[in-house]
Amino acid sequence: MEEIMQQPVSERKLFSWKDSYVLNKASQLRIEELIAFVFFVPRLAITLRANFYLWLQGYGLGRKIEGGVLRIAIVALLLPLIPYLSRRSADSRLYAALRKALPFALCIAIYTNLHDTIHFVNPHDVQDWFLKADIWLFGVEPTFWAQQFIRPWLTEILSFCYASYLPLTIFLPLILYLRRRDLEARRALLGIVLCFYWGYFFYILFPAVPPRLWIANQYAHPFEGGVLMDTQQAMVSISETSSRAAFPSLHSAITALTLAYSWKYVRTLFWFLLPLGIGLITATIYLRHHYVVDLMAGFPLALLAYKYSPAWDRKWENWRTNFRSAAASGDRRVGQRLPRG
Repeated sequence: MEEIMQQPVSERKLFSWKDSYVLNKASQLRIEELIAFVFFVPRLAITLRANFYLWLQGYGLGRKIEGGVLRIAIVALLLPLIPYLSRRSADSRLYAALRKALPFALCIAIYTNLHDTIHFVNPHDVQDWFLKADIWLFGVEPTFWAQQFIRPWLTEILSFCYASYLPLTIFLPLILYLRRRDLEARRALLGIVLCFYWGYFFYILFPAVPPRLWIANQYAHPFEGGVLMDTQQAMVSISETSSRAAFPSLHSAITALTLAYSWKYVRTLFWFLLPLGIGLITATIYLRHHYVVDLMAGFPLALLAYKYSPAWDRKWENWRTNFRSAAASGDRRVGQRLPRG
């Protein structure tokens, strides 16, 4: 009698590579989409732990806790859209654009939560290393030295530059998309997203309180500005007990990376963004957000993202293609007739 070889779903092995449900789902994702899923579970656990601790310390359900929980809830709601958009992106340019943009939005949500929660992952702060390194390199702490230049008008200008961080980051991919250069828009977004995630790894490895908090009582000249300064300070109003996202400077890394992609893809846009980028990087010291060694570490991080993100993407896409081919080949064998005994 002929027998039909069938493999019940219940008997599939989770990590048998051809039949793995996990690998099958992973093969449907781009590398930046996969990283968003991988980061979500630890970020959820860390965020809940950190916010529970703050609540126990008497902060109540204040802005900090509510903001952290809200961001992680938004990420949880948006993650299921990734498989949906991956299926629909081939049929619609709008869905394809949303698919490119969603990993970036999730990446930024994780970024904003990291500031409040790094200390709960690695409590061993190392900002003294960077403070001493700055003094060794320059003979003075650069943010102290910069106090001589403090002027209300300059504070306003550099506050604007600093606040333009995220708009500057998305401006180039948006221009490329509007020009229907979708592949280049995705390449730029991919490099930026991977640079963010590599920066997160170093944030956790080297938790460092920024100078505006660590040596706040040693500054002789307070800032005087207007609406832009107040807005910028409100955006970074994180207490010393929680902020640990100084090294490396993603402001310098992402700005340098954006300028590099602008030079490569839209040369005229590069010259428009360059003054803003220089102002942004200058603002990180003037406004006391970073040590100079933070900036110095950010530039090679940008170079690594620029050089290696295409290689990572190619390797992942090759794996996806090979896995799907092998899985499809295996599926064709399922249900084949066995030879007579």
